[in-house]
This record gives sequence, C-alpha cells and structure tokens, in this order.
Amino acid sequence: MGHILLDWRTVNPSVYSPFLLVEASGRRFPLGDGQSWAIGRGDGCVVMLESRSVSRLHALIQRKDTGELALVDLGSRNGSFLNGKRVSFRWC
Repeated sequence: MGHILLDWRTVNPSVYSPFLLVEASGRRFPLGDGQSWAIGRGDGCVVMLESRSVSRLHALIQRKDTGELALVDLGSRNGSFLNGKRVSFRWC
C-alpha cells in the first residue's frame, strides 16, 4: 500500500474541532467551520499536499446535515484511505 500520507483523527467536537493530520509532517488542518474541504496538490485545495502520488483534486471531506464527516475519493489513481482502508465514499 505504500506510505500513509494522511491520518484521520476525530476528537470530541464539544471540546475540540476535528482535524486532518498529515502524518509525515505533523501538520494539522482544522475542519471546524465549513461544509467541505478539498484535498490535493492543486491551487484552491484547503489541504494541500506536495506529493506526486496525490492528484491535483484528490479527495473531498464533506459535512453531512447531521454533523458527521465523509471522505470521498474523487477518482484519484492512487486512491484515498481512511484508517488504512481504501475508500471511494466513506462516512467518518
């Protein structure tokens, strides 16, 4: 499967906001406000990753009306993984 670029972490939303953690660098991307966050190498992505294995527009995190978060792969060649499992569409 190669190396893990992202590690998804959720914490108690009443105390902290959820965030996305880039394992290699330790960089955190807060997911507090908003309804969706683009992940990729391209301009305009909220979560910008500098890896040739990441598409320009690789995946999307979306917030449902219930507050749950979803990871959606946008047809990337190398896929998107949540907790070590490949996903095409996954509710977190």
